[in-house]
Amino acid sequence: MFLSLPITSLSATTQSDSLIWMPRYIAEKVVLDLEHYDYIIIENDSLRANIADQERIIIQKDTKLEASEIIIGTLESKVNTTQAESALLKAENVTLKLKIKELKKQRNVFAVSSIVTAALLILALL
Repeated sequence: MFLSLPITSLSATTQSDSLIWMPRYIAEKVVLDLEHYDYIIIENDSLRANIADQERIIIQKDTKLEASEIIIGTLESKVNTTQAESALLKAENVTLKLKIKELKKQRNVFAVSSIVTAALLILALL
């Protein structure tokens, strides 16, 4: 059995209304292949859209990662600055403790010398 199909149903580029005759099983196979091709095009478009969405997500994550790296760099810089300031304060603290120790020695020497001077004056007056 033969089936008549318009050429426009077989080709998207042909605009004529010509008919061709072919066996039914071939016509059915052609129609099934064209429908399958249409589904493949739809699936391809869907996959391309999915890829575009995934690329946008990757770009967003890259942007967030870069921002996080900048923040981490800033925080590391602040930590280094704080550590340097802490080291300076510790050194200043050591210097001040040495100065305090020196001043206490001077005070003690002055106190002892004052006591000795007072004792000598008392002995001299007697």
